[in-house]
Amino acid sequence: MSIKYAVLPVAGRGTRLLPLTKSQPKEMLPVGRRPVVQYVVEELASAGVNKLVFVTGPGKEAIENHFDIDDELTTHLRTSGKEDLLEELAYEREQVEYFYTRQRRQLGLGHAVLCARAMVHDSPFVVALGDSLIGLQGSSDVVSRMIHEYEQHKADAIIAFEKVPAEHVDRFGIAKPKGATDDVFDLEDVIEKPSLAEAPSQLAISGRYVLSPDIFDILAETAPGKGNEIQLTDALRTLIARGGKVLGMQLAPGEHRYDIGSFDSYYRAFIRCALADPACGAELRKDLRGVHAVELIRKRAFARAGFVGNPSDGYNGKTISLVVRDLYATVVLYEWDEVEVVLSQEDHSRFRSVAELARDVELHGYYGGVRLVKATIKKFYEYTQKHNIKLHERTFAVRYESNIPRQVGLGGSSAIIVATLRSLMEFYKVEIPLEIQPSLALSVETEELGIGAGLQDRVIQVYEGVVYMDFARESMREIDGFVCGRYEPLDPQQLPGIYVAYKADASGPTEVVHNNLRTRYDQGDPPIHQAIDRFAELAALSREAILAGDTKALACLIDENFDLRRKIMQLPREQVEMVEVARTAGASAKFAGSGGAIVGTFEDEAMFSRLREKLERIQCRVLKPTVT
Repeated sequence: MSIKYAVLPVAGRGTRLLPLTKSQPKEMLPVGRRPVVQYVVEELASAGVNKLVFVTGPGKEAIENHFDIDDELTTHLRTSGKEDLLEELAYEREQVEYFYTRQRRQLGLGHAVLCARAMVHDSPFVVALGDSLIGLQGSSDVVSRMIHEYEQHKADAIIAFEKVPAEHVDRFGIAKPKGATDDVFDLEDVIEKPSLAEAPSQLAISGRYVLSPDIFDILAETAPGKGNEIQLTDALRTLIARGGKVLGMQLAPGEHRYDIGSFDSYYRAFIRCALADPACGAELRKDLRGVHAVELIRKRAFARAGFVGNPSDGYNGKTISLVVRDLYATVVLYEWDEVEVVLSQEDHSRFRSVAELARDVELHGYYGGVRLVKATIKKFYEYTQKHNIKLHERTFAVRYESNIPRQVGLGGSSAIIVATLRSLMEFYKVEIPLEIQPSLALSVETEELGIGAGLQDRVIQVYEGVVYMDFARESMREIDGFVCGRYEPLDPQQLPGIYVAYKADASGPTEVVHNNLRTRYDQGDPPIHQAIDRFAELAALSREAILAGDTKALACLIDENFDLRRKIMQLPREQVEMVEVARTAGASAKFAGSGGAIVGTFEDEAMFSRLREKLERIQCRVLKPTVT
């Protein structure tokens, strides 16, 4: 084959594997009998790629040492009667040339590839991430297949993809295929870490690329993107936009990418490799026969902020909402000998005094998360029975934890429900259509627990990202017995600067905050109905402002949303103070939900600094929410 060069970016610090990687490169971690990077080198060598350029960084000297020829060690093995071990060093004499260059600053994968330009010159080349295995024990020929397709189609680039679970698409660059997704397909675009609602497919980039040298010029002009890094994905998108022929290739059945950047994947790779070991695998399997293989499922759902339009979502209105990925509920479900809902540390049942019990109720209400989990399990079971879905007979224990502040209107309760629902769907391998999931989650509270609530929280926590929601009567439709609205994902990149602030001691249970409004609405109170209609108009106008990039109009609409709410509702003084203080810094501000948290826009970093300083003086926590 004509492609002889490969670039192996190995400069990353491996912080997700601390403390294991404090003094050794993650690429040198053992998987079975070899370090990770040796598998990658052997994969490349088997494809005829024999000029390997390592892009290294501080603390990576062990990689160079590993591929050096160690004559002293060879002599020692021969003179000490251990010649049988010489076979383990055969890789030293592979017909491969090794080159090393430094990435002097950690500026992203694209920058790392660009660092290799002087060594690759004008040759097409492979990029193989040094901490990613494709298959185990050298079983993958994906690089050979990619080179063949690259040359046959006269492509400008080809990227390996693997299908991942829908809930994992926000961890990867995701393919947007042009037409049918055969084993090899044309790419229309690559979306970096999209939300579930925005993902055009479930095909994730899998750590192998074949690239034309033209990519170097594009990388040189690519501006830093997410994380202030030069992203290879951005350069590939530019290549596609300029008419370049960029292909995708799916991993073959049985091939799997192991990203040794996390303990979860590292453990899986090591165990599978150890079980396949010809000398030790059989005995290891015997040892494991008495160990019960426990399926462990961990799912998250994120906090949310009602951006504009609320509280009209419960009254056939319109809203825009966004997720706050910095705050989340996590549900862990694992096989157990009976169904058990494990109490969270937040579900207090013992108190040192009556005063402590009273304070706990003030902060958290009477309703802990256990009832939410139990009610979700019941509604899920009823759904499967109604649809004649047979469930397997294995049982489980389930527990939840959450860092979402309680009772501040950031969707903490619904996050527990959505995360529980996702866990049950995976455990029982039940697929529930995406547009139905919010309505099923809502029924847990409205039908099972008798809590008044709207669809907004559940829609954004299921779809994630930023979503415009239309709940007008004429837009509502029944799908499979559930009433659903119309949901339109918006591009988070079109949002201006967003902040969220909350004050845990300025909160109240959602059920209490909304009860009076519901009563007045049901009684036909004209000012309430007029206000609800205007809230819906504000959401529609805000959607137009976001699409047009009109940040000033958007800020005015957000402020009007709160001012109108204050006219029709008696709001707690300490919650109103948060909005007023934010506005003195020049920011827009409104309640993010039922109270206790606010959301708004700011113009620049100077304004955000003023905003944070002022809000922190009144004991608020302020953050720039991670939306994608």
